[in-house]
Amino acid sequence: MSDLRILRDQLEKLLAISDNRVSEPSWMDGDKADERRAFDDLRSGAVAFRAANEHARRGLEALDGGEAEYATAALREGKHFLAEAFERQLTSDGLKKLRTGAGRRGRPATTKDRNAAAADAVIEQEAKGISRKAARDAAIRSNPDLDEAFRGLTDETIKKSVRKGRNR
Repeated sequence: MSDLRILRDQLEKLLAISDNRVSEPSWMDGDKADERRAFDDLRSGAVAFRAANEHARRGLEALDGGEAEYATAALREGKHFLAEAFERQLTSDGLKKLRTGAGRRGRPATTKDRNAAAADAVIEQEAKGISRKAARDAAIRSNPDLDEAFRGLTDETIKKSVRKGRNR
């Protein structure tokens, strides 16, 4: 694909993305409602959004006229205006989502309390001076709830549960 074709595709994409029906901001002196509307459009990014659309349109016209350099500059400026429009739409909630990323997916952990209880029981047994494996076994045998919760689980699974309980 040629560079001009890529440039045209990017300009057309910018034109499609920034399609809008916002009128030009203008008002007569003394017309407070139109003045407020114009400033609201400026603050919301609607003016920058319209500018991105206008730059895409001018870039396509320049490309049709053989002005590839002007079209490239128009694309670059149009992308800057588009970024400004999007930036003005960012809210604190939107920024929070960008900063923290997606949360945990799947079922909520239902074994958190079990793991904490097992960790506490193992710590209690270790305080008596016995080894970790023996402390795990003694902790689980001495507590009927833990004995039932961990019945049938492998030693590796029990170790992992105790480790998660200690890291709460």
